[in-house]
Amino acid sequence: MSVLLGAVKGGRYITNDRARTIASHWYDGMWSALYSFASTGRILKDELTRYNNEIYVNLSGNLKAKDKKELTQLINYINKEYARMYLGKKYA
Repeated sequence: MSVLLGAVKGGRYITNDRARTIASHWYDGMWSALYSFASTGRILKDELTRYNNEIYVNLSGNLKAKDKKELTQLINYINKEYARMYLGKKYA
């Protein structure tokens, strides 16, 4: 849960469509959590750890600033939406 709490504190909010586009650039095969999200736009309750792990694996590489920014926006979006949908948190 510390990953979730850290991610919801900052970052610019993006739309679902933008988050799906970013995820579509970074998923690793059709069985990945990011592929599922990119395809459906749904954040599944039991997949939060997989979304975060897949994004962190991508963030651990040597990235351009633009790519790091997009992945950071994606993880913030997923965690904020997860908190809103499943934990009842509201963010402005």
